[in-house]
Amino acid sequence: MIYQSQNPKISFPPKQTLWSWLLESKPLSSDSNAPGFTDALTKEHISFKSLKDYATTLSSALVTNYNISENDTVVVFAKNSIWYPVATLAAVRVGAVACSISPEYTVNECYYSLRTSKAKVIFATVDNFDTASAAAKKAGIAPENVLLLEGSSQGVTSIQGILKSSKTLAEAPASQIADGKSNRDICASLCFSSGTTGLPKAVMISHANIIAQCIQTADITLPDHNRILAALPFHHISGIIHQLHLPIHLNANVYVLAKFTLDSLLKTASENKIRELIIVPPILIRLVREPELVSKYDLSHVERFSSGAAPLSREILSLLEKAFPGTGFRQGYGMTESCSTITSHPPSKYAYKYGDRVGMLVGSTKVRIVDIDTGEDCEVGKAGEIWARGPQIAMGYLDNLEATESTFDKDGFLHTGDIGYFDHDGMLAITDRLKEIIKVKGIGVAPAELEGLLLGHPHVDDVAVCGVPDERAGERPKAFVVLKSSQDLRPVEAAKGIFEYVRKEKARHKWLKEIELVSTIPKSPAGKILRRKLQDPASSASGNIVVRDSKVVAKLSFQHSIPWNLIMDAVRFAKPAITSIVPPELLGDIFSRLCSHCSDDVDSEDNAANTKDLLALTQTCRYFRSVAMPILFHSLGPHLPSTYIFRVLDDQPDLVHMVKHLCLPLSTPKSSSIMADPVVLARFANRLSLSREWIERTQFSVVDAEMCLAMALCSGIERLKIQIADDQIFGHPRHFEILYSLLENRKHEDIFPKLRHLDIDKTQCIQFSLCDPEPILLLRGAPRLRTLIFRGPATERHGNQNSESNIQEFCAGVANIAEIQILGWPFFTDNWQTRALERILGAARNLKTFKFVGVGSGYWHTDARSEISPAQLLGFLSPETEKTLQHLSLNFDSRSVPSRLGFSQPEPIRPQQIKQFTSLNTLEVDPLCYCIQDNGEEDDIEQETYLVDFLPQTVHTLTILLDRWARYGLVYDSTLLAQRVLSGEFPNLKRVQVDAPIWCMMPLRNSGDDDWDKEQQVKLSDMKVRGEAFEERFVGCGIETRFKTWVVQLDGLS
Repeated sequence: MIYQSQNPKISFPPKQTLWSWLLESKPLSSDSNAPGFTDALTKEHISFKSLKDYATTLSSALVTNYNISENDTVVVFAKNSIWYPVATLAAVRVGAVACSISPEYTVNECYYSLRTSKAKVIFATVDNFDTASAAAKKAGIAPENVLLLEGSSQGVTSIQGILKSSKTLAEAPASQIADGKSNRDICASLCFSSGTTGLPKAVMISHANIIAQCIQTADITLPDHNRILAALPFHHISGIIHQLHLPIHLNANVYVLAKFTLDSLLKTASENKIRELIIVPPILIRLVREPELVSKYDLSHVERFSSGAAPLSREILSLLEKAFPGTGFRQGYGMTESCSTITSHPPSKYAYKYGDRVGMLVGSTKVRIVDIDTGEDCEVGKAGEIWARGPQIAMGYLDNLEATESTFDKDGFLHTGDIGYFDHDGMLAITDRLKEIIKVKGIGVAPAELEGLLLGHPHVDDVAVCGVPDERAGERPKAFVVLKSSQDLRPVEAAKGIFEYVRKEKARHKWLKEIELVSTIPKSPAGKILRRKLQDPASSASGNIVVRDSKVVAKLSFQHSIPWNLIMDAVRFAKPAITSIVPPELLGDIFSRLCSHCSDDVDSEDNAANTKDLLALTQTCRYFRSVAMPILFHSLGPHLPSTYIFRVLDDQPDLVHMVKHLCLPLSTPKSSSIMADPVVLARFANRLSLSREWIERTQFSVVDAEMCLAMALCSGIERLKIQIADDQIFGHPRHFEILYSLLENRKHEDIFPKLRHLDIDKTQCIQFSLCDPEPILLLRGAPRLRTLIFRGPATERHGNQNSESNIQEFCAGVANIAEIQILGWPFFTDNWQTRALERILGAARNLKTFKFVGVGSGYWHTDARSEISPAQLLGFLSPETEKTLQHLSLNFDSRSVPSRLGFSQPEPIRPQQIKQFTSLNTLEVDPLCYCIQDNGEEDDIEQETYLVDFLPQTVHTLTILLDRWARYGLVYDSTLLAQRVLSGEFPNLKRVQVDAPIWCMMPLRNSGDDDWDKEQQVKLSDMKVRGEAFEERFVGCGIETRFKTWVVQLDGLS
């Protein structure tokens, strides 16, 4: 799916240049104290009117004295300065390209940038003028074209000197967009990408890109953002947009820090009462870790912090909130190639609780989340690579077609290389960088995950994690750690403590191989970790202490008595299956090698010496490891404890990588020793792609649901679907022994700390009970769970009555649930089930989405044991949902077709029951939920009058579910609804959809009954006419309409 921005679409004239849009489209105050750029140290000020005048004069000099013309490049090689915008906009005014590069570049780095950008003029500062001159000489730029941005040096021309000497210079005309082109086609700026892999690339940013980004950002910026502290470098895309161009558009004053120190930042923020501090994560971390320095300054006026460039851990956000209570937090996500921002927090989300996400899509932006393995679009909550499209997406890379085509696809999507997902609130979360992921035996390990963990360690001041080569695993994580200053802290002992800290918190493949203690972590000006420099051996200081974790580096082994006779039986059992996969010529070698490790005497010394553990067996042949091992484990299941098998895997990570399908009996009727140790199992659940199979032998069986839950014991799992089927062998639903055991062993830990989406599918069960043990256990161990889907069976059988304790636990588990879907509430439901449902829905106090589908709803049948009317169901919802509920779907379906329409439900929905939901914006409803009692005529039901009476003003999407309506042959007339919409009664309504299936009691083929066949064709034609009429009625409403039909064929009554 394509995610689209919820903000209004932006628009701007396609023929307007950036110069014209910023500085000529509105009047500028001539007051010297009017908003502009102010030097935070010297207080020197350039108003926006003066900026325009200076840039006009400088641009004329560039044309006249330095032969600058359209598409030529002017480089600004300088630190932050109030003169930086003058040089940048002077180039843009005459159609040249302004290129910004880091003032910290060496001669070779500067030369590379000049050569790549084809620069003709370069502005530098006194500090780096020699570097600029040397690089310009290598690039073939004339010495007189190396100018000073500000200051003076003998024999060197500066901007200030040009302004003085050019007062009588004829004004060069401002550049215009040529015929046949738009501002999307003209490059205004070159900005080099961060270059964390390979050489930096010059990103071409058009006039339209910058204009669009300014509008997109302004649309979600509060009016009080009129004083901006420019601490980010102007050569970085964030500084270029948010601290150079955007303030002119907002008419906001900018306080420019020429050189950053935390002291200068805090002093400037305090003196100028900055409300929003725009800073990068490393500075935020210093704010919470240097309270003594921060306390020197009055920051009571700071209302919020704004960050970007790198993810912030939940630990740091929590510390920031504690250090600055009452403040808000916003974060943006983007890159140079997106002209800065793709997502950002809107004002309604300026809160720390949203800080682990990077906001919502800015205006006119679309994003796809693409599975990196399959290339398919990911659903909500599933992580994939982020692809973005919008007017702010850059033109491509200068003179680098290969990189451009691999990054910007033919559909206009930028392939960011970042991994993330959208949640149900439309907010984007970044999980990691694709090119930075560490592959441990093919399993991805995210550096950001480990960095976030390590920043929470009391001895760690800063950290970066990279992958390092490993002979057995391919790669393993290595941490570069800056320890906190402490006289009592011993570096080696501290490192050992960090190893243990990670081992306790993470699965084995995420354990650190080594720690290098460093004095600082190299970062870009925007705060991104420069992993390339960390991994460069030449940049590593010779005095750094490197500590290795022996438990990862050294080979582990353990003693255990091996039942070799059982192993040989297992091999014989496995041989037929192996034959179908392994070439026959290799089988002899496999089994000869296998048998050479086994003696007839199980307790012989030779056997013990050669096969101290199963490792000796598994190392004989890679074919055996990849093919025979899974089947071997199947066969050993009844005799060998699962804990032992997992210990073998734990000691052999290369074996873990080879085994792709492993099916173990987690519980059996004959042997309690089979049960796997849940703690051991949890470490492997996220390593193996386990198959869910039924193995029916005399010794044991495997239950699908238990295997699913075993897989779910990975601490990182976020979405889980459990398909539960009754055990046909034992005649009753299986209990979840593995979870009960887990709860006993980990009473004070959350089983699923990251689980957010739980889907329990019991459609294949022959018994029904809402509060069965499995959902209760899952709810109990998942503190972040927000979505609960329960798919019930269409059955007449009911399960055992739930105990009071079960219902209480279920109610406690749903307190923070944001979405509940009950898809399939069976008819013939006992009263105690109804009472349980009432209590559970009443306990869900933060509900935003509620969907209910009643399968064969009991209130249509005179012999039903429990009648749930639509009105009663809404009455079950907690009073708190009046303010929280945003999406409501009610469909009282029926799989039985009654012989007559018995509209005998005691209570249809009352208007006030829907209108009480003040935040409701999406409504799906079956008309039979609110229809008025009929007078005996099937077609005489006053459905429309009632619908418009209870439709809330807040609803923007209405879906009318005509499942049973069409099934019973009722006529649905939307005329009144269309009239009321046209009258403007529902101003927020943007979409109306009718879902209308055509139910046919016989297949649509020649039945031999001409009258019957004609009736079916008439029904199809009539439905088509109704659909066309429906859409015609809404012409002129300005809303989207859709009449969706499909055919359901039945070979008789269901």
